[in-house]
This record gives sequence, C-alpha cells and structure tokens, in this order.
Amino acid sequence: MASLANDPRIPQVAANPVPTLEDFLFLFFTPSVASRAAGKAFWQRRHQRKDADPPSSPESMKAQSTAIGEWRKPRGERYSELRASASRRSS
Repeated sequence: MASLANDPRIPQVAANPVPTLEDFLFLFFTPSVASRAAGKAFWQRRHQRKDADPPSSPESMKAQSTAIGEWRKPRGERYSELRASASRRSS
C-alpha cells in the first residue's frame, strides 16, 4: 500500500495503462517482506484467472475520486442518523 496518501506518485502509477507487478505492490502493499510476498502471490493467482477483471483506467480513477469527494460532503445535521437510531433503541 502506498505509504502516504498524498504521495504524488500514486496518480501517476495508478494511471499506468498496463500496471506492472511493481506498480501493484506500490499501490496496495507495504514494503515489508511478508506484505510483498502476499502481493506477489495474489498477483500470480490473479493472472491465472480466466475471468480476470478489466484493468482500471484514468477515467475510472477520476470517477472514483469524484464519487468519494461527493460522499464526503456533509449533508444535513451531522450524526443525525446515529441519534435517531440510538433513540429508537432506548425506547
């Protein structure tokens, strides 16, 4: 997993049209030996599948970023759903 969420290499690496093993390990696994070994094992299994997922694209990365930004916008009174749920349980 990329160590810093604001690492400027993340969008660049994620936008590679044909991700390499190193791209995959950088984005989704830590630099530890165990994590990289797990990432390599997953990479091998993933490439053996006959129904492999299509690769991500810069357009899908942008759409996901937009959706996350929209989801994060506050709407209504903060935590009102939690208060309503708590009051229903205490009744």
